[in-house]
Amino acid sequence: MGREDVEDYFCLINRLEPRYIFHQNSNFFPGETSSHGHTEVLARDFPIDYGVYEELNRAVAPWQG
Repeated sequence: MGREDVEDYFCLINRLEPRYIFHQNSNFFPGETSSHGHTEVLARDFPIDYGVYEELNRAVAPWQG
């Protein structure tokens, strides 16, 4: 999903103020857009407010080569 969509989702998440967020996404994508139009915002670039949320764990997703 593109950056604007990610930002919209995190605006909603921040408004709802959940206690925990389970976030699973890739940290590798060979380009901004694939040949079939897929866009990807890397996990490290998600607009997570670390002043509100604490990262409890980080691991490589099993589908990453």
